[in-house]
Amino acid sequence: VSPGSINFGTVAAGSNVQASFTVTNTAGAALTNGLASVSGGPFTILSGSPFNLAGFGSTNVVVRFTPASSGAFSNVVIFTTGNDGNSTNPVTGTGAIVPAANFTGTPTIGLKPLAVTFTDTSIGTITNRFWDFGDGFTTNTTATSLTHDYVNASTNTVLLTVTGPVGSNSLTRA
Repeated sequence: VSPGSINFGTVAAGSNVQASFTVTNTAGAALTNGLASVSGGPFTILSGSPFNLAGFGSTNVVVRFTPASSGAFSNVVIFTTGNDGNSTNPVTGTGAIVPAANFTGTPTIGLKPLAVTFTDTSIGTITNRFWDFGDGFTTNTTATSLTHDYVNASTNTVLLTVTGPVGSNSLTRA
């Protein structure tokens, strides 16, 4: 039995993705009472187990990855047969949470020039923050806190767009 390994990549928490191991009998004798199993975590066997394989035959075993939270996950799928050919095969995947933008800025009123500290209070798996300060200045950053100086008297609308591996979200505030 020689299935290999599966890396599911990055998947949004609460959703799922599936992939197949192709189980191949590399010998001429039949394999009987084949079983694929995985012990817990966000990995489950969806179909293809139990199995029997003729000599040099193959079948698919479908594995599902369903992360409930963000983080890196790994486990092994164990393939056993009743008469020969056992294999332990790694499965890996990363869970990520869709971002939801939120921020505060203080002070919100004052004399020019006004230094405003912005704090990103967004949630989710975030890899970049794009700020549009409403006065013609923008920045991309991974920082959760930054200060912007408003040099002219004006009322500005600030936009924050947070981006991660499973999506992006924006919020605008005056």
